[in-house]
Amino acid sequence: MDRAVAADIQKVKELSIPSGDPFDRIYGAPVFVVEDETEELTKIEFVFPAGTGEENKALLATSTSSMLVEGAGKYSSQEVSEMKDFYGAKIQTAAGKDTASVSLVCLKSNLEELIPLLASVIQEPNFPEKEFESYKRRAKASLKVNLERVEIICRLAFSELFFGNSKYAERYFPDDFDKLTPADLKAFHEEKYGLSEARIFISGARVQKAIPLLRNDLKANEESVSKLALIGFNPSKGMNFTEKEGALQSAIRVGFSAISRHHDDYAAFYITNTILGGYFGSRLMQNIREDKGYTYGIGSSINQLKDLAYVVISTQVGAKHTEATLREIRFEVNRLREESVPIEELELVKNYTAGGLLRNFDGTFSRASLLKTMLTHQLSESYYPAFLKKIYSVEASDVLRVAQKYFDPENFTIAVVGADFVDND
Repeated sequence: MDRAVAADIQKVKELSIPSGDPFDRIYGAPVFVVEDETEELTKIEFVFPAGTGEENKALLATSTSSMLVEGAGKYSSQEVSEMKDFYGAKIQTAAGKDTASVSLVCLKSNLEELIPLLASVIQEPNFPEKEFESYKRRAKASLKVNLERVEIICRLAFSELFFGNSKYAERYFPDDFDKLTPADLKAFHEEKYGLSEARIFISGARVQKAIPLLRNDLKANEESVSKLALIGFNPSKGMNFTEKEGALQSAIRVGFSAISRHHDDYAAFYITNTILGGYFGSRLMQNIREDKGYTYGIGSSINQLKDLAYVVISTQVGAKHTEATLREIRFEVNRLREESVPIEELELVKNYTAGGLLRNFDGTFSRASLLKTMLTHQLSESYYPAFLKKIYSVEASDVLRVAQKYFDPENFTIAVVGADFVDND
């Protein structure tokens, strides 16, 4: 093998798609499986419509999610922690904008011991007063520290500018923790964590053994779950600057509306965004990091929510480079809108994208995560093979057309947080 000669690039030809049909149901909740008996681990994940976009009080969704493991049913907070440590298991909770999840990862031999604990965490959280007060103190102190960081201030500023008065806007302050009570968490849990609207994903070994164990320890809950509609979404255009006295860096977020995965232009849109800032060799990285040295990193990501999609370009730069960075971002966007992308660059990005797609199918747990994405965004089993073909068929003219149609700087929402800046470049 001559290591001085690069290997030929092989196109991805086939994808092994996990089935989108429920394998079973537990009290109305569909169960989806990705089975692999060669694994030593089993992962069980419950997904509920209980994200921050469903809360009626600031920090309610994240607080409810965090408190699930602080005592449930017959298990105290200490006993939950001790059982996880004893069996070397992980029980993790998380809350995003649309959904919240509870997951267990454990050795396949320990399912009988741990599934009763998982069921209690999901359906019988105690929300004990003592643990809740301790949680609020910790979370409040952490938030106070985070709100001194320009990137966190910028994220919140962008959220308010872009999402407006809609359910997706993030508006919270440390004192908002003081407005929450265990009764608020209990009511939110009862409303949003019902099995009737849940999805259950089981992956790894002994998935068929886990199902009867779950059915035995869970309780029926057929109540409907209410969901908030998207209203008040009207992104502000232009730049908004928030001064953070003494800041050595500026945080920058530039965003605009995107299209859904179901749109005919989505493959070309995805490629265009990847060229702009979607991988380490992107134009934004080459220009603003490698050439100008303004930042350690800059990226552009497509974010798909249940009710909308958007692109965010984010970075942190030295305060004196703020205006120049904004100028270079506009320059790279306009270059995509005005010049045809070179064929060599386009082919590189198409192969990179196909390889990244293939990695989503590598491994049992990755395929289960992909299945969750398919169901969340109502993608059929034919979606990813078709998307792969569309990726390879994207031409330079498609990139130019999509950039001109969707990547319009006049529609950008821009949030900048840092010390007051002047253009020194």
